Amino acid sequence: MYIFHQHFKQVAKVMQGFMQQHLMPYGIEKCGYCRFDVSAARIMMIPTDYNWHCIFWEKNLDMHFHHRIQPGLHLINSQHDVLHHYRHYRKTCLKTEDAFLKYDWVKPVEMGFELLTFVSHQPVSTKLMPHLHWVRCKLAQAQTALLTRYPDMWFEMRTMLDQPPVPSLLEQAAPALALQLSHLGAVLTSAEYRLLEHLVEHRHDGILALQSQCHRHYIQATLREIKRKLGNASMSNHQLFALLFQPRTQLTPLVSGRLQ
Repeated sequence: MYIFHQHFKQVAKVMQGFMQQHLMPYGIEKCGYCRFDVSAARIMMIPTDYNWHCIFWEKNLDMHFHHRIQPGLHLINSQHDVLHHYRHYRKTCLKTEDAFLKYDWVKPVEMGFELLTFVSHQPVSTKLMPHLHWVRCKLAQAQTALLTRYPDMWFEMRTMLDQPPVPSLLEQAAPALALQLSHLGAVLTSAEYRLLEHLVEHRHDGILALQSQCHRHYIQATLREIKRKLGNASMSNHQLFALLFQPRTQLTPLVSGRLQ
C-alpha cells in the first residue's frame, strides 16, 4: 500500500510542474485526468493534488461518476456533492475561499471515457479549447506510459457506466459543417469528406498521402478546395476548425490542425 501511494505522490508532483507550465498561464490552477475502462470496470487517475486525491476516495466521491460522465464540456453544479467537499478542502487545507469554477470535459473513447477535470478562475472560452485538447492528448500519452511502468495504478470502478458509442470528431462537427455548406450552396465530394475526416482526427498530411497512396501536394490542393467551398481558400487550419466546431447548445472541443 505504501508503494501504491508513493506512485501517486510522484505522479502528482510531476503533474504540478506540467500544470504550472501549461495551464496556470491560462487561469487554470488544478486539473486531473481520468481514464475509464468500462468493460473491465476500472479507473486510472492522474491527479495534481495528492491530498485532494486521497480525500476524494475517502469520501467515496467516485460514486458520483455516473452523474458526471456525460460527453462534452460541463460546468459542475454549485450544489454538487463533489464541489461541496472540494470547497471545504480549499478552505481548510489550502486556506483560500476565492471564487472558482470546476469543469468536467468528457470524451468517449474505445475503452470507455476520458475525463479532464479542472479548476478555473474564469469561464472557459472557445479560444482555449484547442490548448485543452493538446493538454488532454499529452496526459493520455503520459498515462499510457505510467500504466506500462505501474500497472497497479488502476482503481475498481464502483459505479456503473454504459459503454458509449464513439462518434468521430467530424460527426461532432457535422451540424456546423452542414450549415456552412448549405449557406454557401456547396457540396463536398466523397474524397474531400474523407480527407476532412482524417484531418479532424489530427493526422499529418504526409501520413494522409501515404494512406491514400497519393502525393502530399494532392492532399494540400484538396484541402484548399475544401476551404474554398467553405468560403475562404486561404483560411488557416485553426480558422477551419473554429468554423467546424462552433458552439451550439454547449461547447464542442476544438482541434488545432497541423496541416500547413
